[in-house]
Parts: sequence; structure tokens; C-alpha cells
Amino acid sequence: MVGYIYWILVYINFLVVVLGTGLYLAGVFRSCWCERIFAADSALIELNRKTQEAFDNADRYWKSTTYVAFGVVWIICLVAMAFRWFITMHMDDLVKVPTSESES
Repeated sequence: MVGYIYWILVYINFLVVVLGTGLYLAGVFRSCWCERIFAADSALIELNRKTQEAFDNADRYWKSTTYVAFGVVWIICLVAMAFRWFITMHMDDLVKVPTSESES
């Protein structure tokens, strides 16, 4: 069970890193067009034009989004560290290793 959870978290981490890098390279984080993903079909989607207005919009919307995203990642990492600590501290309880006294 723990092995499955571990690999699911590894896969999610991989997706976050790869998708985050891809979205960054595509310019999503440098413009504000992704806030309009759920807009109507007639809405104009702004691509990064490297204008001062585009930079201001990116600062306005993405700084708060970045703080939330990194906060969530830190919480997930802290939970993973707590699980790892718990598992290593209680490994002896989970795996009963025969001692030399019980063998004789």
C-alpha cells in the first residue's frame, strides 16, 4: 500500500515538474491569457507580447498564484517528510526481525 502511494506521489511530482516547465517555456506564466481559459468562445486570448501591460498583468495575477502553488508544494513535501520519518521510526514495529536470544 505504501509503495503504491509513494509511486503515485512520484508520478504527480514528475507531472508538476514537466508540465510546469512546459507551461513556463510556452509563456503561460509571463502573460495573463490562462486566466481566460474558461472564458467565452468570443473572448480574445492575449498571448505574450512583451509589453509593459502584459508584464504588469503577469505580476498582478501570477505572483499570488505562485505563492499559493509553492505553499501547497511545501505542505505536500512536509507531509511526505513526516510519513518518511514515521515509517523509519516504526520500521522495527512493522517488521519483526528475530533476535539471537529468540533463536537459541
